[in-house]
Amino acid sequence: MKENKQSGEFLQSWKEIAVYLGCDPRTCRRWEKQLNLPVRRIGGGERPRIIAFKKDLNEWLISTGQKRTEIEKKHFFKKSAIFPILLIAGILVASLTIGWVTKVFIPQTPARFQIDNSKLVIQNNRGNTLWQYETGIENLCALQVYMNHFQYKRISEKNEARLLPHLIIKDIDADQKPEILFSTQTQNEYGEGELLCFNEDGKEMWRLKAGREMKFGTTVYSHDYRIKGFDVCDFDEDGIREILVIARHRNHYPNQIALLDPTGRIIGEYWSSGYLVDYGFFDIDDDGKTEILLGGCNNEYKKGCIVVLDPKNISGGSPQAGEYACTEFSKGTEKYYVLLPRTEVDKKESEIGAVNSIDIQKNRTFLVSMRICHLYFEFNRDFSLQTINISHNFKRKYEAIFNAQQTTPWLQDKMRKELRDKILYSDGKQWVGHPANISISQ
Repeated sequence: MKENKQSGEFLQSWKEIAVYLGCDPRTCRRWEKQLNLPVRRIGGGERPRIIAFKKDLNEWLISTGQKRTEIEKKHFFKKSAIFPILLIAGILVASLTIGWVTKVFIPQTPARFQIDNSKLVIQNNRGNTLWQYETGIENLCALQVYMNHFQYKRISEKNEARLLPHLIIKDIDADQKPEILFSTQTQNEYGEGELLCFNEDGKEMWRLKAGREMKFGTTVYSHDYRIKGFDVCDFDEDGIREILVIARHRNHYPNQIALLDPTGRIIGEYWSSGYLVDYGFFDIDDDGKTEILLGGCNNEYKKGCIVVLDPKNISGGSPQAGEYACTEFSKGTEKYYVLLPRTEVDKKESEIGAVNSIDIQKNRTFLVSMRICHLYFEFNRDFSLQTINISHNFKRKYEAIFNAQQTTPWLQDKMRKELRDKILYSDGKQWVGHPANISISQ
C-alpha cells in the first residue's frame, strides 16, 4: 500500500480513498460492489459525498486480502483476453487493407514473364511477380530463348527462318482476362511436347501432350514429340480464339497439326509425312472464312510443300504412299497441296528440299521462300504461279556449281520456265501440273 499523504482520520473522495489504498478509483468502486469496501455517502441527491474512515479501511484490508487477490486475477485475465482478439482483428484489417491497396495500386494482369531455372514466373507490366509455375524440367530453355518466341512469329536473323511462339499471353476465351499459353522447351529437345494453359491467377486450366505413337508403313514411331510452335486466331469471328499447334517427332518425320478450342479440346487434327515449319492465316478465296497456310517438306518426295487447311474441316493426312502413308487415318482434307521442284543448288547441299517461310503480301499473293536454294515462289490466291524470284545467293551458288561466270537473263528465264513446269498439285487422286482445289475437284 502506498504512503497516505492525506491528514485526518477519514478520506473525503474516491480519489483520496484510491490513493490511500494504492489503486485507482475504478478499482475502489468495483471493491465496493464485490467486497463491501467500507465507504459512506453523506447527503442526498444524485451525487452524494463519499467518505471513508482510515480505521475501517485498515481492518477491511486485513480481512479481504485473499479475496481481493482472487478477484483481481480474474479481472486481469478477463481484461487480458481482449488483447489477443484485438491483435488478431488488427492483423486481419491490416491484411485486408494491404490486399485492397495491392489490388488497386499494383496491376494484377499478366503481361511479362521470367524463366528462373525450372520455373516459369509470370509478372505484371511493372515486373512484379504475380505467380510461379514449377515445371520440374532442369534443362528448361533460358529466358532469351522464350523471349525470341514470345507472343508472335519472328524472323531469325541467322537464316530468315520463322521463330514460332512458345509463350503467348492473350485472352483466348473472350472473358476479358488473359490466359497464358506455355510450351515446355528444353536445351537438348528431350522431355518436351506439352502445351499448358493457365488463367490469370496461375491456375492450370488444361494441358496438351503433343503427338502419340503412330505407325507409318511398317514402322511404329514412338511418342517423342516436341512442339515447334503454336498461335491463336479467331477463325470463325465469334470472339473466341482457337489454338493452332505444330508438333513434330523428335527424331523422325511425322508431324502433327492440331487445332484446339479454348478449353484444350482437339477440334481438328492433320498429320504430315514431313515437317511443317511455318504458317499463315488468310482468306484465300474471299468467302469470309480464314484458311490456314502451312509450309515445310514432304519426306516421300523430298520436296518442299505447301498445305492449305479449312479450320472447320481438318482431318486425315498428307497424300502419301508406301512407308510414308499412315493407315490409322483417312485421306487428308486439304484444300490445296503443292509440291515445289528441286534445283541443282539445293540437291548439292541437302537430301530434301524444304520451304523456309510463307508470307502474305499486300497485293494478296503468297511469297514462299525455299530454305537452301533461296528461290522465292510467288503464287496467286488460286495457287497459280505469278513469278519466281531468283536471289543473289542462288545465282552465286549456281555459278559455283557449274563454274559459270554469271547467270544471264536468258538463263534465268529458262530456269523459271523449267521450275514452273515442275510444280505439282494434288487433285485428291493424282499429281497434276495445274492448280487444283482438292475440296472442289473431289
